[in-house]
Amino acid sequence: MSRIRSRNTRPERRLREALRKKGVRYRSYQRVGGVTVDLVLPDLRAVVLVHGCFWHGCRRHYVPPSDNSNFWSRKLQENKERDERQTLRIRRAGWRILTVWEHSLETPKDADRIASRIFLSSKRAQ
Repeated sequence: MSRIRSRNTRPERRLREALRKKGVRYRSYQRVGGVTVDLVLPDLRAVVLVHGCFWHGCRRHYVPPSDNSNFWSRKLQENKERDERQTLRIRRAGWRILTVWEHSLETPKDADRIASRIFLSSKRAQ
């Protein structure tokens, strides 16, 4: 597990590249409400959380490991509870949250589609 990345994952890099191409300003790994988030969009007063399907329990793609199932089910439950606590803290700080799942960033084209939506939101906010 020490080799598992928590920062600069492939889905995060794809999304950041697509946002840069659209000209959307963002900051990576800033703290908001005491929580370090993947991307901060200051112009929108919004944060983007990029969730991995395995680590955050995607309803469509999570497959529980067959080995050590008690450990993994407890670990996943703890991750979900932490996500809820962090979401509350971010919202209480007055920020909006956009959660993007790893499976929605499989290709650069997928990332471009999501970046376009964020770009349109930033234009409406101006």
